[in-house]
Amino acid sequence: MKKEKNENLLKYSLNSPWQFALVVLIYLVGAVSFPINIFTFFMQGYFSAEMVAILIARLICCILPVYLIYSLHLENIFDLKGLLKKALLIIPFLLVSINNFPFIAIFTKNASFTTEKWDAWLFYLLAVLSGVLLEELTFRGVILPTLYRKLKNKKNGAFLAVLYTSLLFGAVHLFNLFAGASPLSVIMQIGYSFLIGGMCAIAFLKTGSFYSAVVLHFIFNIGGMLIDYKMLTGHIWDLTTIIITAVLAVLVIIYAICLLLKGSNCLFDEKIVIPEGEKTNVE
Repeated sequence: MKKEKNENLLKYSLNSPWQFALVVLIYLVGAVSFPINIFTFFMQGYFSAEMVAILIARLICCILPVYLIYSLHLENIFDLKGLLKKALLIIPFLLVSINNFPFIAIFTKNASFTTEKWDAWLFYLLAVLSGVLLEELTFRGVILPTLYRKLKNKKNGAFLAVLYTSLLFGAVHLFNLFAGASPLSVIMQIGYSFLIGGMCAIAFLKTGSFYSAVVLHFIFNIGGMLIDYKMLTGHIWDLTTIIITAVLAVLVIIYAICLLLKGSNCLFDEKIVIPEGEKTNVE
């Protein structure tokens, strides 16, 4: 019975990839809206209660995308093969992720840290990592391979798969409007999410390592979530930061497009290939 269910999921993803991707996307929206108050109730008064609750909620929500990855015969993406072999290719992406940390704002004292407690920083890093894992398992673990399997034989199929998943990754941040975020901040989130989504997707395609996407996204979010998690207070955007960020983003977009359109994605193709026996079962 379990094998039959897995075959149905695989068949659905192959025959209706866009519908499948949409369903997974809706799940992600629901997952990030998980009511963490269920867990904070037991930790009232603890400084890091919210971050601990987010960590628990995100890890619980990671279960379904992991199940889907195995059901769709994508479990090979967890193989470490390719992690370091082509790591130099993603150095420009790494610079963008590092630049997301508010170095200038902290140096000029426009922003300052709110705590020096080691446990607060530990749970901050774990909460950020759990959120990154949920998003990467969903987008680069499930949605990207699903669309890529459909588009890879078309002209510029890899480019289209990256473009579509990055657009979806950016668009999902529109839901922050319902959480009370200002339209301007949401527009910035969409733009930056599109960029980091594209970088993670290309890093995965070109290195063949799912973990390269996780590392890029994790480093990016460490700097980007400081104010959201109340680890930093103040203003992080100034003219110098905006100029550096804009120039770096343009240069990296050009590099990303060139990298994406050049060469093959051999190791990535190898990791997401459907076993011949299973392919026959779902045809």
